[in-house]
Amino acid sequence: MVLAEELEAKLKNNLAAEAVVRVVDKSGGCGSSFDLFIVSDEFDKVPLLKRHRKIHDMLEDEMPSIHALTM
Repeated sequence: MVLAEELEAKLKNNLAAEAVVRVVDKSGGCGSSFDLFIVSDEFDKVPLLKRHRKIHDMLEDEMPSIHALTM
């Protein structure tokens, strides 16, 4: 099971220190559906698809257990 706190910590460790990261478990506690809110200068002028790919790459190990991820 994936925990929102674990995802948030992993994203914060992989993004710039000033990045704002919030992760909300929308699955009712089973860890399969999450909403992500990320604000980082790293994403300025980066196309949406590339931003999503970057996040998916950061969460590579967790993605097989996640059913839905909204950014």
